[in-house]
Amino acid sequence: RVGDMASRSVRTCSSSFSSSSSRSSCHSLHRRPSRRRPSFIRGSCAEAVCHASLLCDLNSVNSVATVAATDAWSVTANGLPTALAGIETKLFQAGLAPYLVYLWFLGQPQTKTPPLTNFGARFLLLFVFATIPAGIVAKTVYGDILSNVDVLHGSSEALLTLSNLFFALGFARALAAETQDSDVSGDVPFKGVGKLVAVALAGCGALAFAAPALLGGVMHDEPTNALSLPTWAVHVSSITEWSVAMSLVWAYGDASGNQAWKGLTWAMAPFLASGLSACTFHVFYNVPELGALVPLQALLTLSGNTACAFAAYRISSAASTASTP
Repeated sequence: RVGDMASRSVRTCSSSFSSSSSRSSCHSLHRRPSRRRPSFIRGSCAEAVCHASLLCDLNSVNSVATVAATDAWSVTANGLPTALAGIETKLFQAGLAPYLVYLWFLGQPQTKTPPLTNFGARFLLLFVFATIPAGIVAKTVYGDILSNVDVLHGSSEALLTLSNLFFALGFARALAAETQDSDVSGDVPFKGVGKLVAVALAGCGALAFAAPALLGGVMHDEPTNALSLPTWAVHVSSITEWSVAMSLVWAYGDASGNQAWKGLTWAMAPFLASGLSACTFHVFYNVPELGALVPLQALLTLSGNTACAFAAYRISSAASTASTP
């Protein structure tokens, strides 16, 4: 009803404006003073503006409500009973609290966490929060889950790759400094990372152009939601970096004299399993039949966050005990 009233009022206002313009032109020719429009015409125009403004407000409210109600992390079908629909989102959300505890213990001075490693662990929060608007845009604009919108998916996962790279590089620097008996640098190697990203993108681009020519008879058509080569490169590098980081953490336990660091290596294992479950989901083109892999990934992430929080607590406690005379 509001829309009909607004339309009628706009038509009334438009027609009255046209007739008023005609009269004004005629009056100017005969040098007559212009007349004011009747009050009911002025009222109709004001009513049209009011109704149009109301429609805009209603559309804005509906848009905001749609965005607020969008579940950024859930999948269309998670393969579980209906009562557990969207459980993956709750598991991902629950994992944030133990991860913050992990960051707090990791940042304590007595743990002697390499500065770049500390930065990398905190950088992961940027990846977590970036997936929220990316997931919302994927569902509201593209009408699909984030994993099926390659440009948003790959961009978000690139932040995870950088986080893992900083995390591992921090331990590598610390071990190198221990060998050379020098101070550990906490500077973020932006130039080096930029070069690495440029080389990786150039390699992916060259391979993308060369692969059809070299493997024309072997390659087959993939569905539209298949991951692109750069997005696959991001996933593979994330898992590789995390695996390397696990071995570096173990070595750092020996080098630092705090054997509790080795417990962090075991605590990092669920994250590795989580990444592998996500890649398995992508290998099969994110089919709904394998949707249960997403809640599994969320559960493994929650387990990893909790285990890392406990491991960081043990590292901090062992370091405090060792420093106490």
